[in-house]
Amino acid sequence: MKAISGSIVAVSSSELAVDSSVLAVRSSVLAVRSSVLAVGSS
Repeated sequence: MKAISGSIVAVSSSELAVDSSVLAVRSSVLAVRSSVLAVGSS
């Protein structure tokens, strides 16, 4: 039972890591878009 719960915790932590990396990519894409808009407006 401990091994099962440990694997569940490992899977959930890896899912959190994937979610955080996806958020980082989205924020970087938004930053690039905003900089492009700023350059285009100027």
